[in-house]
Amino acid sequence: MPIHVDWDDAEQTIIRYTFSSPWTWNEYRAAIDRAWELAQSVDHPTDTITDMSNSRLWPEGLFTNIRKSVVEIPDTTQSVVLVGGGMFVEMSISVLRRVYRSPGARFFTAQSVEEARQLILQRRAEKAG
Repeated sequence: MPIHVDWDDAEQTIIRYTFSSPWTWNEYRAAIDRAWELAQSVDHPTDTITDMSNSRLWPEGLFTNIRKSVVEIPDTTQSVVLVGGGMFVEMSISVLRRVYRSPGARFFTAQSVEEARQLILQRRAEKAG
């Protein structure tokens, strides 16, 4: 399966997508549905790590197909951190944050899965005050 979705931690607070090339938008939509099932199975907020470090190519139609995951992101999702993908992902996140201001503000990038986990912990600490 080119997109694997499961819990990243035993506490079930971080959902992790792991992409490997090639993948399709139908597989992406199935992965989104799986992640939302996981998020709805717990009674606390969740964060997401999307690991694109083993996925070098994106199918055509990025902004058309990614709209659902941005606009319909569950309210319980606090942060979405994308790992890998280089400048393309960073530029895409920048555009998403401008186009979809409110949900887009929850999207970030990191250079590694470990850095993504640290970013999530830092954001949680900031929210806790």
